[in-house]
Amino acid sequence: MRDLEKELAKMSEHFYNMDVSDQSKSAIYTGIEQAKKRTKRKRRAMQSMIVAAAILLLFLSSIKISPTFADYISRVPGMQTIVTLLNGDHGLEDAINHHHLQKLDLSQTKNGTTVTIDSMIADSDQVIFFYTIKHPGKKINPELNNFDVKNKDGHSVMGAAEFNYAFAQDARVSKKQSPIHDRLSVSLDAKKLTDPLYLSLTFKMGTWTFKVPYDVAKYEKMKMSYPVHQTVSLEGQKLTVQSVTVYPTRIAVHITYDPKNTKQITHLDDLQLVDKQGRGWTPPDGLVGTWSNENDQTFYLQSNYFAHPRSLYLRLTRARAIDKSARYVTVDLKKKKLVGNPAAKQIALKSIRTGVSDHKNDLTLRFAVHVPSIDRHSVYGIFDITFTDQSGKQYNTRSEGTEMFSKSIHYEIVNIPNRNYKGPITLKIMDYPERIHGDVRIKVK
Repeated sequence: MRDLEKELAKMSEHFYNMDVSDQSKSAIYTGIEQAKKRTKRKRRAMQSMIVAAAILLLFLSSIKISPTFADYISRVPGMQTIVTLLNGDHGLEDAINHHHLQKLDLSQTKNGTTVTIDSMIADSDQVIFFYTIKHPGKKINPELNNFDVKNKDGHSVMGAAEFNYAFAQDARVSKKQSPIHDRLSVSLDAKKLTDPLYLSLTFKMGTWTFKVPYDVAKYEKMKMSYPVHQTVSLEGQKLTVQSVTVYPTRIAVHITYDPKNTKQITHLDDLQLVDKQGRGWTPPDGLVGTWSNENDQTFYLQSNYFAHPRSLYLRLTRARAIDKSARYVTVDLKKKKLVGNPAAKQIALKSIRTGVSDHKNDLTLRFAVHVPSIDRHSVYGIFDITFTDQSGKQYNTRSEGTEMFSKSIHYEIVNIPNRNYKGPITLKIMDYPERIHGDVRIKVK
């Protein structure tokens, strides 16, 4: 799960202009790191999803909604809470305006704590749950430790997921006064869907499981698919737009990369759909996506399902990419230095320490990443969640986080188990602050 670039810049600009203490900023980065750590146990998606989820709550006060939608929510009890959690996604606003929000009111109480699944917005690609946690008279820890969505046969139907890490803005412990309102967005495996589905949420206080109605036949019909199959290039690096599928909750743009490319494209900066008048559909929190493999990626945009534009064009002018020969960084843990001169010249190892993470014996690797001005407010993961030693044995990182040290230098912090690795370890670069440019315009509809 990787990256959050231009998309987060808008939110980050607001953050940097706020009167927020250094302690609060530190809490944010801790939240980012912990949110990544929690979600890594799930399917691998781009880090932007997790970082955006981690930062989301800080920016709720800056959300802007359309006057029509504002009028609608003012007349519907309880909608003010939901619109806050929409985070300015106009596609989801349209879905609610068209009565696509399904009220659930599924509630369970355990040890005095009540969790209620208030409602959901769903289609065959994604389901977004809105829930409330109550523990009268006490502060509670709203952090999601685990979650899953299963079908009636007990098989998980969950792909990538996005959730809000509800950290404390005053840098004290991450505990909030009841009630807590939050959301969980889950990508779905269309081949395994059943009616009902079973949602499980695990907090420090316990696990709650809910039987959720899900109309498979209804949601399967609610999509518009446009085959594209057009190949374009950015500075000689080829990519093919395979299809665009419009769902009520979002738009999926399926893209593949030419295996013969000399650079690995890691992210598309400004991908958007526009109509003939230039009105665009972009993600409210930044461009996010999932990988099937390194040359097969699906990006998600705000939905225009209920807008019915007459024409649609896909636009793209820049992408992040790294030379394929520069995708690996080797670290000698004993000598605490990079081995040789890495081809990825924007990355330098600053320190290796122990006892500074949640797991006291972990090794904490701190890398300085030199970023261009366009990335000065961006927070995204550089490395893969797995690494190898010299024997070829693969291990998982414990967590990965990012700190903004200055406008031009960010620190990438990787925590790994402290073990007797055979020789230096090698980390794979999954994202990198270098770009290729072009001017892509493809007719979709």
